[in-house]
Amino acid sequence: MAVNTGKSLVANLALSKTKAGLTDTGVSYTSGIDDTEFADFTTADNETVKRICLYYEPTLKRCLKEIRPDFAKRFADLGPEISVNKECGDWDYLFSLPSDYLALIKQTSESNTRSEIRCDVLDFTSFAHVVVGDDYEIYICTTAHTSVDDTADGKPADDDGDGNWTIDSDSEWKGVEWEIGKAYLASGSAKILVTNTLSNDDSDSAYIEYIPYTQGGINDDPTYYTDEFQNAFATLLASEIELDSARRIQLLTEYKTLAKPDAAAIGESDEYEAKPPTKVTDARTNLQVN
Repeated sequence: MAVNTGKSLVANLALSKTKAGLTDTGVSYTSGIDDTEFADFTTADNETVKRICLYYEPTLKRCLKEIRPDFAKRFADLGPEISVNKECGDWDYLFSLPSDYLALIKQTSESNTRSEIRCDVLDFTSFAHVVVGDDYEIYICTTAHTSVDDTADGKPADDDGDGNWTIDSDSEWKGVEWEIGKAYLASGSAKILVTNTLSNDDSDSAYIEYIPYTQGGINDDPTYYTDEFQNAFATLLASEIELDSARRIQLLTEYKTLAKPDAAAIGESDEYEAKPPTKVTDARTNLQVN
């Protein structure tokens, strides 16, 4: 596979910040790392590259979360409301987050993205989806499946016989409308946005500003990074691969007190061109499962 030039540059910048790199003795700069090695550090051919590839992605995610650079931000309409068999306090609405969700900036209004709306992202574990059946009873998903129109009207009912749903007449959970072609979970763990306000233009969903991350996506492409963000990332990466404990502490201090604040204060990169907001039309299919 071809060398990933941008990532290799960040890797060498990080190496240059290590103790060996500063003294120019005992450091082996890489001539290039390919995407296969970044995806699986065990495929690298030497220990230095293995360490870089092992720490590269988690370090990048940390920088994106902590610095929240403008080039990394996106908008999303979260699509249909969901219900799960878990308490969510005083929150009225629950929404699945996009599959590439990394961190929330804010819930906002689609017509006024400067606004900020009260919400939260909660960690739900061992939940199942909840829907209203054609008999107006509450049904809890017992088998993970993609819904199909296999009954007269397609909705779950007590006598469906498909084994996907269990009636729970005494449940206090509020079910949502069953939909065909949706992926329902019987159990799982996920981060879910909770809110009391519908903020998209159609007034039927939450609209958020967030930071996405997927390997190979725009936030994984150093050509979009500002110089300040690249420096902060390389500094933190250097602290992860540094073997000298004293230099490691120095690098962490430099990242926290200098590099990170500098990067956070800078606007988006000149190379970045804003893209239209992401429309998540299939929220259940796009559920982020940990």
